[in-house]
Amino acid sequence: MANQRFLTVAVIGAPNVGKSTLVNALVGQKVSIASPKAQTTRCNLIGLMIEGEAQIALTDTPGFFAPRERLGRAMQYDMRTAIKASTGALLVIDASWPNIEQSLPVLTGNRNLWSALVLNKIDRVARPKLLTLAQSLNTQFPFEATFMVSALKQDGIQDIRRFLAKMAPEGAWLYPEDQITTLPLRLFAAELTRERVYKHFYQEIPYACTVETTQWEDFTFKNETRVAQHIYIQKNSQRPILLGQNGEKIHGIRESVQKELSTVIERKVHLFLHVKVRDNWPEDKAFYDLWNLHYNA
Repeated sequence: MANQRFLTVAVIGAPNVGKSTLVNALVGQKVSIASPKAQTTRCNLIGLMIEGEAQIALTDTPGFFAPRERLGRAMQYDMRTAIKASTGALLVIDASWPNIEQSLPVLTGNRNLWSALVLNKIDRVARPKLLTLAQSLNTQFPFEATFMVSALKQDGIQDIRRFLAKMAPEGAWLYPEDQITTLPLRLFAAELTRERVYKHFYQEIPYACTVETTQWEDFTFKNETRVAQHIYIQKNSQRPILLGQNGEKIHGIRESVQKELSTVIERKVHLFLHVKVRDNWPEDKAFYDLWNLHYNA
């Protein structure tokens, strides 16, 4: 395609502001998992969108928080690395619960990139309050543009797409036209399972677990795929909670993930989940390598 344009953008903000939902809405398909719990996104994930002659690489990043453990430090390092590697940033603010204390300092320390303000979840806020919030934030930082959206309802998304295409400099596309993410399917499948765990359980289980796809076998002649995963937890006492009575909870997770994954890869999926206790998985370097996270951040 002649006159190609390419842009890298970091999507940043506090936990639970809707960054992953916004990336999915901009791409037009699900590429990043989302849940009501903070810190669902553990590592940078690139979603790819095309608008006109521009290809935009959107990096969904972990939310800002003060890390106390190795995994948290790695997540924050990953987020800051994404900002430094990007040309621009979309700062996402939950308009119904604006947390700007964590957000603006990050931008202040990265003056070399332009940034746009995205006020998300506008369906929860009266318009006069939105205008006041937007005006206040723009007096504190020189944003290139301000958008008021509801990413979940797809409201206002096209305005951001047009803006990003306009900001994209001339340059060859770095990815094939039909590619929507850089995340390998094995990792995406593991993330789908972790998303279901986050959505179905309270605080203890989600943050104590991680998921690894241990087997992926395609049977082309049957148009089927066999996927096996390990769900790692840290305590034996967490196993019966995750399994549920007569295995009903883990069965529900399996059925849900299996159905969505079948839709994504357009073939029948047979998913097998195995719950394993590994109390030290947050200290296991192999997981950090798998997620491309910096172990010694």
